[in-house]
Amino acid sequence: MPLEVYHRKIFRRALCPSNELRKGKKISEKDLVCLRPNRGIDARDYKEVVGKKVIKKVCKNQELSKNDFI
Repeated sequence: MPLEVYHRKIFRRALCPSNELRKGKKISEKDLVCLRPNRGIDARDYKEVVGKKVIKKVCKNQELSKNDFI
């Protein structure tokens, strides 16, 4: 079972910005891409991110975390 958990992290995708997100920007679906490996917010949780405001600058393709938006 532990090997399955390891592979799940590697093969699943995380949400990342498709371009630089500046402080105060409201996140839309077009601002997001799904990239491997999953080290941030799981791509399946994108509905929880869309519509939130960014509280600090996030660079393109940087993994998003729950501390990046409100």
